[in-house]
Amino acid sequence: MQHLQAQIPHLESFAYSAWRRVIAPYIIILFILCMSGCQTLKDRDSEAKREDELLNTHKNVVINYINQSQPNLALRELRPLLSKYPEDADFKNLMGLTYLSLQNPKMALGFFEESHRLQPRASVALNLSSAYIETKQFAKAMKVLKDLRNSSAGKEYQYPERILHNIALCAERMNKAKLAEKYYQLAIETNPYYYLSLMRLGQLYEKSRNTDLAQKQYLRAREACMKCFDPVHALVAQYIAKGDVSQAMTLVQEYLADKELDAADRLKARKLLATTTQSDPNNTTHAKNNRLRPNVQKTN
Repeated sequence: MQHLQAQIPHLESFAYSAWRRVIAPYIIILFILCMSGCQTLKDRDSEAKREDELLNTHKNVVINYINQSQPNLALRELRPLLSKYPEDADFKNLMGLTYLSLQNPKMALGFFEESHRLQPRASVALNLSSAYIETKQFAKAMKVLKDLRNSSAGKEYQYPERILHNIALCAERMNKAKLAEKYYQLAIETNPYYYLSLMRLGQLYEKSRNTDLAQKQYLRAREACMKCFDPVHALVAQYIAKGDVSQAMTLVQEYLADKELDAADRLKARKLLATTTQSDPNNTTHAKNNRLRPNVQKTN
C-alpha cells in the first residue's frame, strides 16, 4: 500500500508530462495563430488609416479648387472619386458645392440632399438650404433651417450666425422684408463682424430708401472686411448720390493703398476711381491723374 502510494505522485507526474507532450504543440500553434491574427488586425488598421489619409488628401485638393474658383478642376477630380466611393457624404457635399460654383443649383441640390441623408450635419443642412433658396423652393429651405436651428446639431454649431443669415436671406427672397431685417440683425448681434449679413442688411435698407441706415451697415461691413470691394462700391455710390465726390474718391484711394488686395478687386477699384474722378465737378483731380499717368505706367 505504501509502495502504491509512493508511486502515485510519479504516475500523476507521468500523466501530466504525457498531456503536456500531446497538448503543447497545439498550444504553440494556437499562440502562433493568435499572433498572426493580431498582426492581420494591425495590417488592416494601417491600411484603413492610409486609405483615410488618401481620401482626406483628395478632399483637400477639391476644396482648394473650389476656393480658388476652379470648379471645373474640382469636378474632374470628384467624378471618379464618387464612382469609387458612392456613399461618401463629404464627396457628395463637395460635388454640391462644385455645382453651386458652376451656377447650377439644380444639380447641386440632389448632391446636398444625398449628403444630408447620409450625414445630417449642420454645414450640409446649410448648403442644402442655400440650394433650395437658389432654386426658389423657399418653404423647403425655411423648414430645413428651422429644423436645424432647433436640433442639437444646430445648437452645437459654432457659427450660428450662418443659420440666422440663411433664414433672413430666405425671408428676403420671399419679399418678407421685416422678417429678413429681424434675422439679419440677430445674425449681426451673434457676430458683430459677420460681413455677409452686414452687406445684405445694408442692401435691404437701401431698397427701402433708408440711406442713412444703409450707409451705417456698409461702413460696418467695410470695417469687417477691409479687402472686400463691395462695401467700398456701395459707399461710393451713396457719396456720389449725395454730391460728395471728394469723400468717394478718398475712400477708393484708401482702399487702393492696401498692398494685399486681390488683383481682380484692385482692377475694379481702379475703374471705379476713374469713373468717380470723371464725376468730379471741379475736375481738378482728374487733371492731376492725367498728368501722373505716364509715371504710373512706367512704374508698372
